[in-house]
Amino acid sequence: MQIACIVLFCTTILLSRATDADALTESELFRNIQKISESRDAGELDTMSRKFFRLYPKSDHIPDIRLMIAENEKNPEEAIRKYRVLVDKYRYYQKRDYAQFRICEILYLVARWSRLRVEAQKGAKLFPKSSYHVNFQLFLAKSLIFLDQLDEASKILKKIARTNHHYENLSLAILLLAHIDKYTSGYSKKYITGITEIIVGFKNSDTTPTALYLLGSYYERKRDYDRSYSAYTDLIKQYPRSPESVYAREHINRIEKYHPQKVAYIPDSAILENIDTIDIRPEIDLENRAPSRADLVYAISLGPFYNLMRTRKIAHLIKKDCKPISIVRLRKNFVIYAGRFSDSETALTMKIRLAEEFGLNGNIVRIKRDDKKQYFYGE
Repeated sequence: MQIACIVLFCTTILLSRATDADALTESELFRNIQKISESRDAGELDTMSRKFFRLYPKSDHIPDIRLMIAENEKNPEEAIRKYRVLVDKYRYYQKRDYAQFRICEILYLVARWSRLRVEAQKGAKLFPKSSYHVNFQLFLAKSLIFLDQLDEASKILKKIARTNHHYENLSLAILLLAHIDKYTSGYSKKYITGITEIIVGFKNSDTTPTALYLLGSYYERKRDYDRSYSAYTDLIKQYPRSPESVYAREHINRIEKYHPQKVAYIPDSAILENIDTIDIRPEIDLENRAPSRADLVYAISLGPFYNLMRTRKIAHLIKKDCKPISIVRLRKNFVIYAGRFSDSETALTMKIRLAEEFGLNGNIVRIKRDDKKQYFYGE
C-alpha cells in the first residue's frame, strides 16, 4: 500500500509538471529553456526542449533552442552533429555562421586537421560577409600548417595581414607566419623579426605571452642567458596567468645556475643584423650530449621523410627507446637523428632493434663537434 502511494505521488508530480509546461505560453516556455541552458542542466534542457518542439513545432525560437542544446553538449562529435543541423537545415538563421565557427573551434581543439580544413573552407565560402570570416581563414591556415602545407598557409596569412586590421586577428596572423618562418628558415632573422613585431606592436594581444616565451627560448638556445632570463621574467610579471608563464618559470629554474642578470632584451637593429638569414639546426641540448665536446659519438639516421607530421609521429614513437631525438629539416625533406652512442657496436645494436621492432631502416652516422657546430658523417 505504501509503495503504491509513493508511485501515485511521483506520477502526480510528473503530470503536474507536464501540465504546467503545457500551460506556459510560447515565450514563457522559451524563457524557461534559456534559464535551464544557463544553469547547464543538460538533462532538463533536453526534456523541456522536446516539450517545446511538440507544442510549438513552427516556432521561430526552434533554431535558438537547438543552438542551446549544441552548446550544452559535452561529446565533441555529437556537438558537431548538432551544430551542423543548424548550418544545413536553417538557411535563414542569423547565427548560422556562429554554428559553423563552433564546428571549426571544436575540430581545432580535438586536433582533427583534415576535417578542420574542409569545414574552415566551407565557412569561408558560405559566409563571406560574416564577422567570423577571418576566423575561418585563420582556422584554415592553422589546419594547413599542421598538414605541412606551409606555402598555402603562408599565402592566406599574408593576405590577412594585408587586409585585416583587427588587433587580435592581425597579431595571430603575424605569429603564425613567424611559426612558418621557423619551420622553413629556423631561428632566422625573419623569425625573430616576426615575434619582435608582436612584442613591440601588440602588447595587449593574446599572442604576446607566446611571443615573449619564444624570444626567451631563442636567447636560451643561443646561451644568451641574461636576455633569456629577462624575457622570461617579464613574461611572468606581465602575464602571470598565461600558460606560457608556467613554462617560463621552469626555464628560469634551469638557467639560474648561470646567475643571469636583468638586461634589455628586445632585439634592436644590431642584434638583428647578427642573426643569420637561415639558421636551421637540430633543436638539441649540446651540453647533455656527451662527456666531452671533443668526443666522437654515433647516432642512427632515419629518413628522408617528406611530411613533417609523419616525421614527428615517428620521432614520438621511438623517443622512449632511443634518446635523444633530433629532427633536422633539409632542403626538401626531414631527417631524424636518434640516440647518442659512444661506440659503433652499441649503435649497430640499436639500428637492428629499430628495424625489428618498428620497421625503420636507418644508417649509422658519426657526429663530430667543435665549439660551435656539429658535423654528421654517414656509415
